[in-house]
Amino acid sequence: MRDLLKGILVFAFVMILVVVTPYTLKYWDQFSNASTQDFANFGTYFSGILTPLFALVSAIFLGVQILETSKNNKLERLVRDHKEYLCSFSDRLGLLNKNDIINADFTALKAYHNGDGVILSLIDFYNSHNNLIEAFIIVSETLSQINKIDPHQFRSSRGLTLSKVDRDILARIERLAFFLDLERGYTNVEDYKWLCKESRADVKTDF
Repeated sequence: MRDLLKGILVFAFVMILVVVTPYTLKYWDQFSNASTQDFANFGTYFSGILTPLFALVSAIFLGVQILETSKNNKLERLVRDHKEYLCSFSDRLGLLNKNDIINADFTALKAYHNGDGVILSLIDFYNSHNNLIEAFIIVSETLSQINKIDPHQFRSSRGLTLSKVDRDILARIERLAFFLDLERGYTNVEDYKWLCKESRADVKTDF
């Protein structure tokens, strides 16, 4: 917004120069003998050209302000939702045996690298932990939406996520979520928005 305001001020200054300079150069020698009517004519000329331009700039500035306010409101809502979703995800995770997640991740990777169906290998795990996986997907999608609006806020929200959930476990859950989305046909390796770089460490990219 500050850069926009500077741009508008520069634009206004340039427009004044563009309007005033030709008139001044043409009638400079006559200014000393100018009458009140001459200055009135100059004022009419000046305002007649600049007023529509400034009105347009004001409309653009107002429109940008509305868009900026809308963006900020959406960002605040996403950040608030992310915190709620993260708490829900963390609470669900706290009720589980982490060894189940580690074993499921190992089985999923083995099936994935062997070209076997990950879902078939872990159908019982996915059925019994569906709420956990879906909760992670919601957290991840919310972070992705935050990143589109404000990368700085994304880094802060991502840091909060990594501080509330064990990074190794989070990476394993992300892999399990990725395999599920991959089987559903919702994503691929390159397009997936990885939250943890560790999640992708053992995922093939050479299809």
